[in-house]
Amino acid sequence: MRRAFTLIELVCVIAIILLLGSLLMPSLQSAHDRAISMSCANKLHQIGVAVTLAAQDNNNQYPLIEPDPASPVYPPTAGAKSLLDALSPYGLSTNSVQCPADRPANGIPSSFQIHGSSYQWSPLADGESMGDVQLYFRNRVFSPSSAHLRLALDFLPVHFGRVNWLYADGHTTWVTQ
Repeated sequence: MRRAFTLIELVCVIAIILLLGSLLMPSLQSAHDRAISMSCANKLHQIGVAVTLAAQDNNNQYPLIEPDPASPVYPPTAGAKSLLDALSPYGLSTNSVQCPADRPANGIPSSFQIHGSSYQWSPLADGESMGDVQLYFRNRVFSPSSAHLRLALDFLPVHFGRVNWLYADGHTTWVTQ
């Protein structure tokens, strides 16, 4: 005699599968969000490589990069360019300066849409020598190591309330804002 599954048994199996799936969804979403953050950190690393190449072509001096082209820091005569314009000869593309987590939300445009980049340049090293960046304070001069000199960061804290930072030695890290 052949025994088949009853309708009740099939419904129970489907319910168990749906329950297990709903338990896994938060874990999958968290893993997806972490993957997006790692993709952003990789893009910042690419920016670091491009900056290093640009500096090597310029007597080991960092290029003048406008931190936020929407509100310029440098006068037009300084020759500062946007992050993409300054580093596109070194392999940077539009995709390289767009964080995957930087998306429009609730009718508010993304940082990429506003500034042309998801990343903001920190002008501390602009025009300085790669080997000897000098930061001038009121009563002293400070020379940070490349592991402590921040070059670029996300415009907004889009990674679990944190931003990714790029340091002059090429490493990236999360920083709570």
